[in-house]
Amino acid sequence: MKKILFILLMCLLGAKSNAQLDNRSVYEYYNYLTTLPFDSITSVPKAVNKYKEIFRGQNLSVCDTAYVVFYEFYMRVLDDTPFDREMLIKISEKHNRNLTDSLADYALYLKDNGFVLRQDDDFVYVQPDDQYIASHFFFFVSREMQIYQDKLMKEENQGFVKNDKLMIPLQDLADRVAWWENFYMKYPNFVLRRDIKQRYDSYMEAFVFGLPKTPIFTGKKGALADTYKKAYQNFVKQHPGTYSASIIERYMDILRKCKYKACDDALLFTWKSL
Repeated sequence: MKKILFILLMCLLGAKSNAQLDNRSVYEYYNYLTTLPFDSITSVPKAVNKYKEIFRGQNLSVCDTAYVVFYEFYMRVLDDTPFDREMLIKISEKHNRNLTDSLADYALYLKDNGFVLRQDDDFVYVQPDDQYIASHFFFFVSREMQIYQDKLMKEENQGFVKNDKLMIPLQDLADRVAWWENFYMKYPNFVLRRDIKQRYDSYMEAFVFGLPKTPIFTGKKGALADTYKKAYQNFVKQHPGTYSASIIERYMDILRKCKYKACDDALLFTWKSL
């Protein structure tokens, strides 16, 4: 875990081009996080309080960088903490109503330490609490980081892919492609541009090629599904002049030449990322 945090820190600080950026406070924060246990969610409020202590009054660029270091720590704590599965299941079964004292205490324990319970079909799990993040960090970080975090949390709650199947409407996927391109272009100095690019690529790949259980080509003849064809046409109309629209236009030209059926040129279609 310490190695992962250190690599992340080096990438973040190495990406900074502003010579006036003072990284000593970020190093101090990183060193503090490595002293906290990663297998207990009680480490999260300690990390939050230390963040506030160190970065109150510092410039937004430093605060954004430190927040990214915190968030990586936050997610590692989530991964490493051994939650009481029996308690989680019992709480979910009661839908947070009429809980016994012990169950109510455990639900509050999660909430106080920055996490909430979520149920997806028959699976119960713990996830980050977006309200906790907003209440503690949005005062410190830049507006673009607030926008990024809010969008990220909403997409995580909505889902994306499960068991090789698209879990959101195709229009929502198209909207994500357009949104992340716009964000990438609007904030050229954003600290997490690499993450945005990867997220954009994942969405664009799913939009262009489909998924095993949400295929773009269907039937014995491998014809282009009407849902995708309409989605591509709408995307070009709704987002003219964007880089993503130019990709879809090139792809549609190939599909037309292939009479809207699977062909080598369509299956091997490539594009340059943002």
